[in-house]
Amino acid sequence: MDEAGDLKVHVNGHHTLLLHQSVVCTFSGRLRAMVAQEKKRMKTASRGGGGAEVLMAIELAGFPGGADGFELVVRFCYDSGRLPPLRPTDIPLVHCAASFLDMTEEVRAGNLLVQAEAFVDDGLGHWTWADLLTAVKSCDSLFSSCLLDKLLSALFSRIAVGAETLTRSSSSTCSSSSPDTAGGRPSSAARTPESMKPSCLVGGREWWFDDVASLSRASVEKAMRVIGCYGAENKNLTLTRFLLHYLRRAATLRKADDQGCLSGLADTAVHGVELGGGAAAFSCRGLFWALRVASAAGMSRECRRKLERLVGKMLDQATLDDLLVSGDGGGVYDVSLVIRLVRVFVSSVKEEKEATSPSPLSSSSRERMRKVGRLLDKYLAEISPDHGLGVSRFLAVAESLPDSARDCYDGVYRALDIYLEGARPIASIDLLSVVSRTMDEAGDLKVHVNGHHTLLLHQSVVCTFSGRLRAMVAQEKKRMKTASRGGGGAEVLMAIELAGFPGGADGFELVVRFCYDSGRLPPLRPTDIPLVHCAASFLDMTEEVRAGNLLVQAEAFVDDGLGHWTWADLLTAVKSCDSLFSSCLLDKLLSALFSRIAVGAETLTRSSSSTCSSSSPDTAGGRPSSAARTPESMKPSCLVGGREWWFDDVASLSPASVEKAMRVIGCYGAENKNLTLTRFLLHYLRRAATLRKADDQGCLSGLADTAVHGVELGGGAAAFSCRGLFWALRVASAAGMSRECRRKLERLVGKMLDQATLDDLLVSGDGGGVYDVSLVIRLVRVFVSSVKEEKEATSPSPLSSSSRERMRKVGRLLDKYLAEISPDHGLGVSRFLAVAESLPDSARDCYDGVYRALDIYLESHAALTVEERGTLCRCVNYGKLTLEACKDLAKNRRIPPGITVQALSSQRLPKLPNPMSPSRTPRQVVVDEEKAALRVDLQKMKGRVVELETACKEMMGHVKVSRTAANKSLGGRGLPWMC
Repeated sequence: MDEAGDLKVHVNGHHTLLLHQSVVCTFSGRLRAMVAQEKKRMKTASRGGGGAEVLMAIELAGFPGGADGFELVVRFCYDSGRLPPLRPTDIPLVHCAASFLDMTEEVRAGNLLVQAEAFVDDGLGHWTWADLLTAVKSCDSLFSSCLLDKLLSALFSRIAVGAETLTRSSSSTCSSSSPDTAGGRPSSAARTPESMKPSCLVGGREWWFDDVASLSRASVEKAMRVIGCYGAENKNLTLTRFLLHYLRRAATLRKADDQGCLSGLADTAVHGVELGGGAAAFSCRGLFWALRVASAAGMSRECRRKLERLVGKMLDQATLDDLLVSGDGGGVYDVSLVIRLVRVFVSSVKEEKEATSPSPLSSSSRERMRKVGRLLDKYLAEISPDHGLGVSRFLAVAESLPDSARDCYDGVYRALDIYLEGARPIASIDLLSVVSRTMDEAGDLKVHVNGHHTLLLHQSVVCTFSGRLRAMVAQEKKRMKTASRGGGGAEVLMAIELAGFPGGADGFELVVRFCYDSGRLPPLRPTDIPLVHCAASFLDMTEEVRAGNLLVQAEAFVDDGLGHWTWADLLTAVKSCDSLFSSCLLDKLLSALFSRIAVGAETLTRSSSSTCSSSSPDTAGGRPSSAARTPESMKPSCLVGGREWWFDDVASLSPASVEKAMRVIGCYGAENKNLTLTRFLLHYLRRAATLRKADDQGCLSGLADTAVHGVELGGGAAAFSCRGLFWALRVASAAGMSRECRRKLERLVGKMLDQATLDDLLVSGDGGGVYDVSLVIRLVRVFVSSVKEEKEATSPSPLSSSSRERMRKVGRLLDKYLAEISPDHGLGVSRFLAVAESLPDSARDCYDGVYRALDIYLESHAALTVEERGTLCRCVNYGKLTLEACKDLAKNRRIPPGITVQALSSQRLPKLPNPMSPSRTPRQVVVDEEKAALRVDLQKMKGRVVELETACKEMMGHVKVSRTAANKSLGGRGLPWMC
């Protein structure tokens, strides 16, 4: 109808449409009810007032699919209840929108909901595999449960049909086939859930695993329920293998909301392992893998027991790698799991013996026991260096097998020797033995370390070395003395609390060993030194308290032995300082670390036989001298030839440590002139920016600025290619460099813009569009400015030929960039014009590229007004268009007619030369004839424009008179218009 709409609908607070109540309320029960309610509200509000009538407006919040879904509904309503052209992947959107708006049969016969379901029922068998998969994914976000059941049933039916076809076809391969290529469509019977019983999937191949694994957890669980294979009902081996494949991928990406789904799927997989064959269908390694995957997904305790029982019975077939399962706390490995598996194995062997005869074990059972005994000895030797392995856990593993399982205990002894050899924190039994050697009396001081560990010590021993403990004991004595006045109770054991102790119980037990060993350092590894140093500082174990105290000995240990530490020791010690905040020691370690890099670089430079990718300072030759370990030796000049063998190792340090290192070697901020360090910082920032925390933001920004100064002062364009500078710009921007450094780096990049490629310019935007258009505009301005400066510096004459060629290269590059970004709906008219007009007119000999980009933009932004389209066309120099482009422009309906006339008028049409001229070629003759015809067409078009303007003025004179009558007489309906 021609009259304006009478209902304004706001969809999800972002989109507004002006519709007709009589149209949309005919089909939607929800809109009908909302309109009726709004009419009552407006009627009540208007009582007592005589204001103008207000346009009715309603709000549709939480509409599924947003404006896209609502537009499909509106098209259905305005097309008298006929479905618009739909793809299969649009169906979930339409179905959810129809359900939301109550477009059911009760409201009107043949309504949208019924038609959508009929569309699915009739056409589901003809959808491709990709359509089915995309439709199921759409249902995830739209929560269309009813439709999801049908789609999942069809999806797994397609899998079953594909499996049967692949089984029959000897020429097809499992890995590359799909149900669309494997042969035919499933019949209507094959598309029902009944056809998807477990027996159909036993021979199913793995071609569909990765596709179905891209579904959400809820969809996969729903699919298992639909085909009757969820939980204890799962007896299907192929589905079990798929679930394990799915859980392996999903467990690492799981969200809190998915925990229940993953746990349920993990239990389903375990039931499938148990009921689908168990040991007959899975090797021992396969069962261990299933145990790891299901544990990570959060299987239930009952299912864990079932799966561990299956694994334990096959423990004699396991390898050492199978047993080395990572622990989730308290140690590197999951020792408790191995203990449980050994108990299951021993129990199964005993059951087997009792079931056969009361006689001793058979020879096969004894051999199985011995195999597990040898395996357990290797396992003990492997886990013994773990500092999180307590004495009780070690004994539990060693004693989990009966004595008859070992003919020889050499393996247990070797594991025990490794366990005792490690410089581990001493256990309580060890501590008591050390104390008893020093004095026979019981301890008189109870120390609580960080609220988790308690030790019984002697005041006379620990207070001799620790000034802090001495002060705390004296203060506690005063408090206890004051509290005991007036009372004659028994003496209470003194207890003090050490809160926030660095290193916890491990660090404190090392201190205790030092005190009880009369001030001698216990056996230490270099990686223990940060722990000891911080503990000594915390407890005030300095020279003022006692000569030769722990702090001094720890620093001497570092000074004397630092040159003999390995690269790995140095790196681990630096990482330890991160968590312990040992600033003084960190300076020494960082200086030694980068001195080792410098020495390694010099050695690698001198050695022609060594390769930079595999060398390290420990293998490249020699130890650094004492002079090499000072910060002065680590000046930038030493690192110019540094190789990249150390990049990944040093990149594992924290941002604070890397910043500290740059300051220690004098290369932080504007002081950085070292190219190798600059390359390392860019490598580091690329890794760190994606993992950064809020606390690291300041460090990363400072390191980014340092890298930019290094790029600028370390060579700039001479050391980096244009692509390299673009990469540095991306990395430093992600790390948060300052505005000043951004300007410096953009100036370096902009001057080399003629060497850039389209991929270099396609930098992702951080808001308002897909690409960072502002960056490209700034770079083009820098380039143009640099060319002008170059011209002014040489002579006031026009640009040189090389400068003109550079300008043209950037012009061609910018035309490609414009064509690439034009489809972006976030690109506004002003930004498009800013890019197109950023170069002077002389940079382009031909404007065909700009016109093509403009045409793409107009096609992608169909909602632009005539004025906006006319504004956009100003970026085209019509006089520099080729004849073919000008012809296309004249026929282009997206170009306003006035612009078309202007373009044709601006086209350079030279006077026709003498047709008898002997110098004219046949091609020139054809071109001249086309230009002459174009001139005639131009004159006709000018006349037609004048006629149209005259007719338009006459029509405008009658429009006010005829509009009211036309609105009353016409009964047709028009489409809604956007507000």
